Amino acid sequence: MRFARFLFVPVLALFSAAQLFAQWTEKELEDVALQEISPQVVRLTWAAVTPVSCGETIRYSVFRGTDENFTASEETQIASGLTVTHYVAHEPKGPSDFYYRVKAFSVPGPCVPPTLGSGVILTYPLDLGREYTVTVGDTTEKCKARSTCELSCSTLPSFHAVIASQGLHEFLIGCLSSDYEDNNWTCVNLKFGAYRVAVHSLTATVLDAGYSKVNTKTGKGLGSIVPEFSVLAVLR
Repeated sequence: MRFARFLFVPVLALFSAAQLFAQWTEKELEDVALQEISPQVVRLTWAAVTPVSCGETIRYSVFRGTDENFTASEETQIASGLTVTHYVAHEPKGPSDFYYRVKAFSVPGPCVPPTLGSGVILTYPLDLGREYTVTVGDTTEKCKARSTCELSCSTLPSFHAVIASQGLHEFLIGCLSSDYEDNNWTCVNLKFGAYRVAVHSLTATVLDAGYSKVNTKTGKGLGSIVPEFSVLAVLR
């Protein structure tokens, strides 16, 4: 039975014709694999290359040859411009074993800082003991997660906080831990799940959270609440 073989290759960065490749360190792909689906069909997978600058995107090209030391060129290229980390190759019929090379290219683009937008977000608890860089106004400080829902800061006040995930980005949203006054909850600990969010200039109002105000004297519910969080940081 014929087995196709896979060749690990260095990753090259392509910025522009006027820039040097040295801006990106040459390295080999990790966790690369080839799966033979049928005698003439194979599925290649490889580890994603992380962009190193804002606005940069990564594209992959796949090359195939019948010799272990074949040259990756336009003649041997079978796919280009890929944004995913897998490719299904249909091999020509014949007795030869095929070798594959995958190259990653850095494509520069305009830097648009990620922003939390209106729509669905996923929420996650904080990593206990982790330090998060929090920015409030002109003050930036590292605050430590003393629980999965609260940050402790040395000069800033403490915050109830949660990680909000939207698209490919994560945000740290929170509000003052002291925001409970006269039965008026303006801060709650969001549980894991999906919520809709309305975004203002510096705050994010989480909708449809399913929480209620409680009259502490009677213990009766007073109605639903909409917690409002400030965006404390962009995590990625």
